[in-house]
Amino acid sequence: MVVSPVGGRVPATARRVLMAGGRRDLEAEEVAAYLGKLRDLVPDMPRSRKLSKLEVIQHVIRYICELETTLEKDDEQQQRQEMDIDATAVQR
Repeated sequence: MVVSPVGGRVPATARRVLMAGGRRDLEAEEVAAYLGKLRDLVPDMPRSRKLSKLEVIQHVIRYICELETTLEKDDEQQQRQEMDIDATAVQR
């Protein structure tokens, strides 16, 4: 049973509203924690000011795209090196 701070019982609908509000608060705290973790993980994230959630997400997406491009370039370079090694071995 939930008791009102002014005395008496809190109606069931009010209890549900209070519980839902608590869940929303917990979810907001979790989102804030994950955004903070993303800020810590992504280099070159501006630290001079607080970023909006949207700005954090934009920086994370940009960083992931940069990583993908770097990996693709590295794969292409490695394939070229392997082809050069194979071509050299065939010539001998």
